[in-house]
Amino acid sequence: RKRAEAGELWRKNTDNDDGCAYDEVRWGYYYGVDLNRNSSFKWNRGGSSSDPCIDTYHGPGPASEPEVQAIENYARSLFSDQRGPNDDDPAPLDAEGVFITLHSYSELVLFPWAWTDAQDAPNKADLATLGRKFGFFNGYEVCSDCLYSASGTTDDFMYGELGVASYTFELGDAFFQDCRTFETDIFPKNMPALRYAFKAARRPYQISKGPDVLNVAVSATSVDGGEVITLTATLDDGRYFSGGHGEEPVQIIRAARYAIDAPSWAGGVVYPMRAADGAFDAQVEDVIATIDTSGLSEGRHILLVEGQGAEGHWGAPTAVFLEVNRPSAIQGAMRAFAAAGQTLAW
Repeated sequence: RKRAEAGELWRKNTDNDDGCAYDEVRWGYYYGVDLNRNSSFKWNRGGSSSDPCIDTYHGPGPASEPEVQAIENYARSLFSDQRGPNDDDPAPLDAEGVFITLHSYSELVLFPWAWTDAQDAPNKADLATLGRKFGFFNGYEVCSDCLYSASGTTDDFMYGELGVASYTFELGDAFFQDCRTFETDIFPKNMPALRYAFKAARRPYQISKGPDVLNVAVSATSVDGGEVITLTATLDDGRYFSGGHGEEPVQIIRAARYAIDAPSWAGGVVYPMRAADGAFDAQVEDVIATIDTSGLSEGRHILLVEGQGAEGHWGAPTAVFLEVNRPSAIQGAMRAFAAAGQTLAW
């Protein structure tokens, strides 16, 4: 970190067990191991160096570095092995997890394989679909072969060994960029992409094939229990961008639904929403539902909306809060009169 803050490019760790003398003059000629060439999956299969003084030095062996060991062991503790042992074994479409590593620079969204240009990852089409979702938000090119080959990379390990949908975001257009560029360009472009990754991480290969849910709103955000409210949203199946590396097929919206407090995949009861124009027959649809709040407890509730495309995939949910208050008590006085010996009842 100190060297980076001084304006030096230092892409390796500080392991000098291989005895490379640090040279202040020659850029890229210094000690250490390139951690993005040291992963245990496809280590030393090209696109790296065996010279300990070169910036892409892959280390003395697969996962030889403690930083890489820590990342790989942590990943294995989170995800089971969801992919077979052969290079052409695909991860199942219901595989879990998204992994994104942030690099600089080139304004790219990269996905496996990095270790070879001779064959595609068996989930290439699925990885491309999710990548084009990210590309919609950050405007970056989305591809697996835009750059050079590199073996022993972190994203290849995450996908190759565990079947996790894995990506490298090459941020910005220079190695060192000022805070203003980060705050006005890099951050606002990429934070929405990362948020989408969070929402899709449960089933990334499937969810990314479904429509996005936008503009979720309720007719009133705070109501007394028993009031009827309107829930509205817009579904859009065309939010993909690749920067010239293939197009995603556009689907017609098939259905919409919402759940209250518990999402559909966690046992939440789902309720249908209808197309505002009367028919689900377009790529973009406004949807609507009415909700009777008489059955909801007092307090804050979350309404989660999902949309489904023509191929049957439900997209990532978007939610809105609803506050339900105790109904207002009727205040006032009642008076009644009865003759002597009579009883009043009401």
